[in-house]
Amino acid sequence: MNRLAFPPLACMAVMLCCSACQQTTQDAEDPLAAYQSSLAANKAISSRVNEEIFSEGNLAVADEVLAASYVDHNAPPGFPPGVEGFKGQFTMYRTAFPDLRIVVDDMIAEDDKVVTRWTASGTHQGELMGMAPTGKEVTVQGIAIDRIVDGKIVEHWDVFDQLGMMQQLGMIPEGE
Repeated sequence: MNRLAFPPLACMAVMLCCSACQQTTQDAEDPLAAYQSSLAANKAISSRVNEEIFSEGNLAVADEVLAASYVDHNAPPGFPPGVEGFKGQFTMYRTAFPDLRIVVDDMIAEDDKVVTRWTASGTHQGELMGMAPTGKEVTVQGIAIDRIVDGKIVEHWDVFDQLGMMQQLGMIPEGE
């Protein structure tokens, strides 16, 4: 009886193995699953900029997530292009707002782009573009778009409430 019991167990093990292999193959061939995985990976890359670089102050991450050909389409005047320009902007904002925190309010990914709606807050404790520190707390919102290729951000667009920031700092009078 032992000889008859073993073959059915062996057959069952082979069937389970084949079923698992078939499922793995189906997942690998499922274009929707692959697309969703790439969207999640792209979101993670954009999140690292907000969380690790700006909020935590870890500038070394820039070399990991920005392509050598990185283009910031909304860079302030006077900054060099590429990754070095990004690092200059980071240094400017972190010097002005050493307690800078960015909270991601929404993040949407489609194809090779990630759109992030964010809220930044911090205390103006250092010089900002020639403006002396005011000690005032500032909260601004913005929207960023990153284009990601091969796991690196190659292009970036960003708009934020610069007028509101200047009004909160007392540099521009608020409208009535």
